[in-house]
Amino acid sequence: MAAAFYNQAAPPGWKAVSAGLEPQILLGDTAQELLGEDVARPFLDLTPPRAMDAVSASKVIAIDCHVSGAEVWELEHRDVGPGMREELRLKVRQMTSGQ
Repeated sequence: MAAAFYNQAAPPGWKAVSAGLEPQILLGDTAQELLGEDVARPFLDLTPPRAMDAVSASKVIAIDCHVSGAEVWELEHRDVGPGMREELRLKVRQMTSGQ
């Protein structure tokens, strides 16, 4: 969801991708359901989850985990649901307003 919010607001030429330390084999439906009719929904990455070492990035955001060299976002809402969605939306808004 964070990548979708970022890509919806990103300046031209900028793109976020979602990756994980232990990605699941299949993409779950939860993010799609939580975004529903949100304007960021078309920006949701629907490709299968990928490992961190499969992507190249100029900036890495680690959500509720620690990755060497990454900016860490410790979320107040740790359960995947509306609270987490809104917290991610706010964090992305704060990040993109500084670009």
